[in-house]
Amino acid sequence: MIIDKFSILDWNVTILYETTCDDIDFIIRILKAINCPNYYIERALDNLEECKLNSGLTYSNMRLRSSVIIINKTSSFAQLINTIAHEYFHLICHI
Repeated sequence: MIIDKFSILDWNVTILYETTCDDIDFIIRILKAINCPNYYIERALDNLEECKLNSGLTYSNMRLRSSVIIINKTSSFAQLINTIAHEYFHLICHI
């Protein structure tokens, strides 16, 4: 897993790239740190426990002005770019 953090317009963003089933505990801690509701955490768990490729998840806490983006492992570079673009679109909408 690769972790990247940055701020944009006073908004904190944490991105987890190439996540796998082995990263579940860490991902849950990161989501809980920004007060992510349990139903979003359960959705992330369902996704990760199946070890799905080419998928992602973005959760934002508007009050805290923080987001977490999870990008699972992908099957190709093209899929990686597609998943990043898709999740960044969600981030832009949230900001």
